[in-house]
Amino acid sequence: MLYTEEEIVKQYADEVKGQIAQGLRWQGLIGQPLCSRCPLRYDVKVYPDGPIPARMAFVGEGPGGYEVTNGVGLCGPTGQLLWKLTSFYGYDRTNAWISNAALCRPRKVQLSTGVTLPIERVKWLSVQCCRPRLHAELEHVLRGVNGQRPVIVPLGNLAMKMITNRPLARIMKYRGSIMEYSPWKHPIK
Repeated sequence: MLYTEEEIVKQYADEVKGQIAQGLRWQGLIGQPLCSRCPLRYDVKVYPDGPIPARMAFVGEGPGGYEVTNGVGLCGPTGQLLWKLTSFYGYDRTNAWISNAALCRPRKVQLSTGVTLPIERVKWLSVQCCRPRLHAELEHVLRGVNGQRPVIVPLGNLAMKMITNRPLARIMKYRGSIMEYSPWKHPIK
């Protein structure tokens, strides 16, 4: 049974915020909200990593093959290129929060009815299930350091949609722009 985004946010927002408020780390100690409704619920999860609080957060769409193998986000060739580029500005893995819109690597899923869901549909469903976790996580991690406002960098369209709460958002449309982050005010309908 699929649930609307409003139902998901309403049911789990307080629970997820409560788990984070307890100060638990994201190394598998916090129960994953809505995993029981996710088509990828039995897959390997790549948990977020980084300092709390953080000055910057990188949010990808989902883990790739390298990330699943190593259990660490942004460790593949693309991640290595990202860290090489950000090192010019004084950022590296030690002072940035690394997360994904979905904790599991997307793949085709065959339902018990025999219908196979395409990867794009599975990716969207898994991100909807992970969305309350992502917003609660960012709210907790990005409190700012030394009075500076934190920066969230979405790495892809899906990450942009989840962070901005705009289902039609395209990352190239917002390229180079600065936006306010408000996690719980505008749920996707």
